[in-house]
Amino acid sequence: MAAAKERYPSKYKLDRLFLKRFWRCWKVIFPGWFSTTFLLFVLLMGLSLAEQMVIYNTGLIPSRFYEVLLSKDRAGFKSTNSAVKYDSRILYVNWRGLLDRRLHSGYFKHTAYYKLNVLQDKLDNIDQRITQDVDKFCDTFRKSLIVFIISPFTIGYYTYQCYQSSGYLGPVIIYGYFIVGTIINKLIMTPIVSLVVKQEKLEGDFRFKHMQVRSNAESIAFYRSGNVEMRKTNSRLQSLLQTQLRVVNFQCILFFFVNIIDYVGAILSYLILAIALFGGMYDNMSGTALSGQISRNSFFAMYLISCGSQLINLSTDISNTAGYVHRIGQLLESLTAMETDAEQKATENQDYLGVENLAPHGSDVIFKLISVSYAPPNCIDPLVKDLDLEICHGKNILITGTTGSGKSSLFRILNGIWTPLSGEVMRFLPFTPKNVFFLPQKTFVSDGTLRQQLTYPYEDSSYGDDSEAGNDVHMEPYKSG
Repeated sequence: MAAAKERYPSKYKLDRLFLKRFWRCWKVIFPGWFSTTFLLFVLLMGLSLAEQMVIYNTGLIPSRFYEVLLSKDRAGFKSTNSAVKYDSRILYVNWRGLLDRRLHSGYFKHTAYYKLNVLQDKLDNIDQRITQDVDKFCDTFRKSLIVFIISPFTIGYYTYQCYQSSGYLGPVIIYGYFIVGTIINKLIMTPIVSLVVKQEKLEGDFRFKHMQVRSNAESIAFYRSGNVEMRKTNSRLQSLLQTQLRVVNFQCILFFFVNIIDYVGAILSYLILAIALFGGMYDNMSGTALSGQISRNSFFAMYLISCGSQLINLSTDISNTAGYVHRIGQLLESLTAMETDAEQKATENQDYLGVENLAPHGSDVIFKLISVSYAPPNCIDPLVKDLDLEICHGKNILITGTTGSGKSSLFRILNGIWTPLSGEVMRFLPFTPKNVFFLPQKTFVSDGTLRQQLTYPYEDSSYGDDSEAGNDVHMEPYKSG
């Protein structure tokens, strides 16, 4: 219960749980020291440092202080800036591929797709988490990363330069100012994170409703129930818009404080210069030397303030990223738990391995149920109690009963997508189309060619040629000579 409460909190914040989930995502997008994404990350750091060197070299020239990036300097800045942006976009594409493939690897194993979409209601809109949330997370994190990776270097260097030029008061005033600004932003961002999580859930519900109408358009047309569906769809839209409005309102407050911090920061640099100037630090300088020193010190103070402002300006991106991290992290945690559970069951009970050598020698038994009781998921009232059953190769079985008596549920138990309340289910053949093959009640037509539909769930590579595929699905009489 405690683990479930931690995984599904009532409110989402920038807290320890966020850091835990962010680290889980980080390990996926940076799988190793010599991975493509890590090497791109190192390259991005190098390009960002080169960009800062261009800004530093041009910013020290007093005559160009207010026009930092002119002529050749501007060309150099544009080149490095373009390279930084290109590298970050390549990182974004690679991150999305790694995250989605990791999610797919867990989602399509051990029938996790069935358990997540049918058997539980804690995680909403799994498809949206895998598609839109991963995309938005990678994109917003890409934008933030450029600032994050360079900030420790620039802040450290310009803190030292500011200390050298204006004494300890300069850095102390700037750091104190931004600590206050960070605390204010943290207080405002906290409710935004929960609202972003809720907004993404409602976005998924709204999209699902439209998908439902698209998939059942003919049935709705026969019912002539367009007005009913419109009211239901508009109801979901209204819930989404109300949440979006709350997000916009909080972000407006956040933008207001961010802008105040930016404007006051510009004034702060002149205050620091005034303290140093009237404090007698430059009394021994001539007018010309003093002018150059003021220009130099102004650059150091203003750029240090600019570095802090850039971090604070990321408040909106950070709050959005935190929302996506919680949603993706929840899904990763659930998939990891399912994988661990499946591995434990396979280790503890060989019945779950489905290997042929479990069957008694010379026996035709495929399934054996011993005192099995089963019920729908999350229900304790059994449909069937203490069922003993053997299903053998070559013997037909007819199962009859009223609606809801548990006929279809028996196949779910045999297939392993439901877990029995009690008893033992023994499976003596692996679940492959050539051994044990289940047909669902509702026909599924996947994407692909006609041949792929006929041979589903085989892959094309499973067949040596077309004749083998045709023979397996009994299409030989229909093949042209």
